[in-house]
Amino acid sequence: MVEIFPATGRVVEISQFADPSVDQVSPPASFDGRWFVWSESTTLQDPVPVTVMAWDSRTNTVVTVFNTPASARLNGIAVAYAATVAKGELVWVQGAGKQSDVHLYNLEARTDRIIFRGRAGSPVFWGTKILFPVGSESSNHLVADSSRTGQPSVLPKGLALVRGVSALALTATPHEVIWTQSHATSTWVATSTWVWRPSYKQAEEVGINYSSAPQPLVLANSAFFWSTGQSSMVGDPRSGSMAVVPANPGVVVAANGNVILAAHALPGATKPQMSPAIFSVVDVAKLPPLPRCHR
Repeated sequence: MVEIFPATGRVVEISQFADPSVDQVSPPASFDGRWFVWSESTTLQDPVPVTVMAWDSRTNTVVTVFNTPASARLNGIAVAYAATVAKGELVWVQGAGKQSDVHLYNLEARTDRIIFRGRAGSPVFWGTKILFPVGSESSNHLVADSSRTGQPSVLPKGLALVRGVSALALTATPHEVIWTQSHATSTWVATSTWVWRPSYKQAEEVGINYSSAPQPLVLANSAFFWSTGQSSMVGDPRSGSMAVVPANPGVVVAANGNVILAAHALPGATKPQMSPAIFSVVDVAKLPPLPRCHR
């Protein structure tokens, strides 16, 4: 893991993998302006994140927030995923299926508390609250707990009515929440992307993909990015249009506010590379809207 200064090209090492031949980062990563958080996997075959790491950019200190016990690793349990950070607090899910715990960890005080036990999906910070789906994926519903007290909060009606959330986008704001819902038959899988805003009576579908089962990665300046496994896509709610980003095979690695970090293969590559050769920092707020999609 490295820190890169785009203006000068300077590269500073943050952390080394214990076994560089198989260890890898499980995207996406998260950054709140001070703390950078990521999850690591220790296998190339069916990788699952087993370690949650955090780096303090002020003190250049790396913290191992959670490391899966060896017994759990042998059982192949995905036990540390969906980590996201905001204002020095980290939220992530430990466990899988019916045995999930939602953790809230204070990186400054190094304190950890469980705010939910049961079947939970990926959590995100939503203003002063933590938002996550609860229940089986086909019929789950959203809940919101206070990031200060851990106590449940009442959801707006438009979000309280939502069912069947596959994954929430990595970031959410009081003005916008984005997620996906999956629909499968014996012959195809479709994933629809949904958005909620306070002015909506109910959530609205803003796009659907039939070729694969993508998950939303990040929300930046109201644009949302997700991965298809071959490349990243961007959806522009201003125009109702979608596009591949970047043009070459690649992924959006992380986001902070309006800025995204995209990694992509060299021009001419036909498939994603294990170590993308080009990284780009993009201010999404400065991009023109995509051409309007006439639906």
